[in-house]
Amino acid sequence: MPDTEVKTADTPTPPTVVTEEVVTGEAQAKALGIPYLSALPKDFDKALLNLISEDTAEKYGMVPFRKEGTMLYVAMLNPQNFEALNVLRFLAEKERLGIEVYMIDPKVFEEIMKLYTGTDSALSNAIQSLKQEDIAMSADEE
Repeated sequence: MPDTEVKTADTPTPPTVVTEEVVTGEAQAKALGIPYLSALPKDFDKALLNLISEDTAEKYGMVPFRKEGTMLYVAMLNPQNFEALNVLRFLAEKERLGIEVYMIDPKVFEEIMKLYTGTDSALSNAIQSLKQEDIAMSADEE
């Protein structure tokens, strides 16, 4: 059975000196000791989005972006969000997967989130609308 532990960096010590320098996501990921996802992978498989629902992805700022064997790679806006990490642990146990966490660029996160509501959602809405029209027409005929 694969290891269900979610891999993250050790909790870093908070900085003692506050500077005016803007910390980039990449620098933050490096400080946390985790990889940084700065672009949508070329081989991204939309089917992975079925592993984490759109609502959960939006709420916790996390999206799956690659799966290799029993290892799922999940990108997070805030890899230190303990509630989100607990959700990932639950998913790992349920699906019997190992999970590796990456930090994600907010623009890339939004790009992936748009894939949730892409053509599949539009098609679903169109089908639902047609069903409603059919029901309304049937009621009128009666």
